[in-house]
Amino acid sequence: MNMIKRLTSYVLAAVLFILIALTLYLIASPSRGESFTEFYILGPEGKAYDYPTNITLGENGTLLIGVVNHEYGRMDYILKTLLDNVTLGEENLRLEHNESYMGQLTFTPTQHSLQRLDLILYKKTEDEPYRTLHLWVEVRGY
Repeated sequence: MNMIKRLTSYVLAAVLFILIALTLYLIASPSRGESFTEFYILGPEGKAYDYPTNITLGENGTLLIGVVNHEYGRMDYILKTLLDNVTLGEENLRLEHNESYMGQLTFTPTQHSLQRLDLILYKKTEDEPYRTLHLWVEVRGY
């Protein structure tokens, strides 16, 4: 009988030790959430409104472009901007996990019509776009 009590005590102590070790491990290593990249545009004042959707020919349109890396590692991106399929610019970005980029885009349409402004984010190692945004811009004559 004494042997059974001793064996039970050892088993309970081992189970308690394993539970404490597992709890400490779960506390020390936070769980990894979903991997993603934020990609967004803001108006010139940094708000989610007042986009340059109506411009007079010859005037500039300005907006802000935001990228935030939540991919749990360093990421290299390529940011392309196009107006009616004409490239306005291309920028290489390198962001660490939780690092953000905020850039300003200023563009000047050269013809009056309804034009599509495309913002395309690529992972540097991939040919297909990772994220895309677009904005319709009505360009009026003088």
